[in-house]
Amino acid sequence: MAEKAIELVSIRFLSEDSVSSRRTRELPLLDFTNLHVTHGLPLLDPARSQVTLEPAPEDAARPELTQEPAIRDVVRPNEGGVVAVGMPSMTHLRRRLAVDLEFKGVSYSVPVRSGIVKKGHKIILNGLSGKFCSGELIGIIGSCGAGKSTLMDILAGMRKKGVEGQILVNGQPQKRRTFKKLSCYISQFHSLFPNLTVLESMMFTANMTVKETTAVKRDMVDEILIALHLKECTDIKTHKLSGGQMKLLSIALELLRNPSVMFLDEPTSGLDDVYCSQVVPLLKSLAQSGRTIVCTIHQPSYDILNFFDKLYILCRGQCIYDGTVSYLTTFLANFGQQCRTNCSPAALMLKEAAKNSETAPIFVRAVKSGMCTIEQQESITNAEESSSSDPSQCQITSVNMEDVDPMESDEFVNSAFTQFCALLKRSFISDNKQLNMVLLRFIVTILASILLGLVYLQIGNEAVKVSYNLGYIFFSLFITMAVAQAPTVLTFPLEMSVVLREHHNNWYGLKAYYLAKVMADIPFQVIYPCIYCSIAYWMTSQPAEASRYFLFAVVLILTAFVSQSLGQFIGAMFKSSTFTNGSLQELVVELITFSPDFSHLFKSVKLKWCK
Repeated sequence: MAEKAIELVSIRFLSEDSVSSRRTRELPLLDFTNLHVTHGLPLLDPARSQVTLEPAPEDAARPELTQEPAIRDVVRPNEGGVVAVGMPSMTHLRRRLAVDLEFKGVSYSVPVRSGIVKKGHKIILNGLSGKFCSGELIGIIGSCGAGKSTLMDILAGMRKKGVEGQILVNGQPQKRRTFKKLSCYISQFHSLFPNLTVLESMMFTANMTVKETTAVKRDMVDEILIALHLKECTDIKTHKLSGGQMKLLSIALELLRNPSVMFLDEPTSGLDDVYCSQVVPLLKSLAQSGRTIVCTIHQPSYDILNFFDKLYILCRGQCIYDGTVSYLTTFLANFGQQCRTNCSPAALMLKEAAKNSETAPIFVRAVKSGMCTIEQQESITNAEESSSSDPSQCQITSVNMEDVDPMESDEFVNSAFTQFCALLKRSFISDNKQLNMVLLRFIVTILASILLGLVYLQIGNEAVKVSYNLGYIFFSLFITMAVAQAPTVLTFPLEMSVVLREHHNNWYGLKAYYLAKVMADIPFQVIYPCIYCSIAYWMTSQPAEASRYFLFAVVLILTAFVSQSLGQFIGAMFKSSTFTNGSLQELVVELITFSPDFSHLFKSVKLKWCK
């Protein structure tokens, strides 16, 4: 049967002679090789699916098979027979506490400067208020620069400076540390370790955020990968995944932690219609299971827009609509704006607000006057009744209070030692897969030791060449420093986005990450100086004494450790590798300038303080 399950298949029966199939939105065709045939209709294996059949109209012309993209929990009736295929439920995810998020009078501004002179403030958000309830898929919509991502960052607790207003979580003031344990933030850009496979990434997240046995963690990983259509990608490295698969993997990683609130920054950006029709219905099903899903989105199509329970539309930092999708057309009609069939009313609203500067203030006043409040309350009541009568398949089957995952008493799910072990294992796996970097450091160490040994060949036994010996020692330290520092400076900025996301989502502490990062690189910081010392020490005819050889090797190893810390410090200061390389070069120039080989510069008047 088809490995990639399609949850909604519409079949129209017109004749018994022929059967034709049609692909919709470039989805993979179903393979009917191993399907069972009942009453002339190929059905999916009942052990893995739920099938319902309704008769088709008699006046149809010819048989037609249509496929719609993955819609896990939302099954909408079509014309003709309907076959609804259920996805495996995530039975290992415990029910979390429902979280309602409310904000009142939220404003945000940034200072405007001309050089070092402050010229005032630019208002990004202006007095926004609203409420996002559990069980809802909320879309924050707006054009570029409207303040969508800024609002979501403020609600997620990622922005504090310059924010005014009040944010409530279940009626109580938001506490950042507590809220981090209930929520997760998925960035627009894919923050993943490129050298890890999908399975390795999932198991690391499970070890970091789940307190269960290894077997249970593996079952949780398998369930989520199957539900998100990533089972076939378990052995593929993350940097080889497509954009849509990376987006699904980012959601899968956070599902292991099972948050009550999920923030997604433009989850459909850069995706085609196929992956959009998979990601948005997935978010809808997660919302129906009791979570609060908030995502920013530009101008969705008409089909995608219908999956949202609530829209929060922004224009130049102000809210011009706060209500359900179904009421948006009526809202626009009240102001003389008619939306055509199968056209996105959100796009029409943004277009009118951008075209006429007087339209947006009218919408803002209508929202503040409570024009959407009554309709919103009715929609919430209807949604609660429908969810109680038709629970989501993604929802946990048991509703006992014992199954509700309580708030953890500690800041993180696992202890600091467990975090350190998991981070150390990931660092070892990631470093071992960077064979090019390991091989490059090895070759540079060998070549540098041979070249420096040839330059200072057999100078150790001649007392008249003491100054040359000092030069050899200096360049030995310099080479050791460069070999130890360069990989850290280049790779550390690339990991910063991943570390910030995982730390903000309450996976682990920064102390555990730093300690694991240092410990994982210790073997390399010991091996390379020893290789260099074993070659260059004897080529330069240094004293053949074990104690002196050991002390020289220890000095090189300690220099490598200091250089590694310095490289991490420089890498943490700048987000771009260009700035880190520039800073490293400046540091190298200063070290060479004040080296023993340039000691004659100290005789000048201006450099007497350097003695």
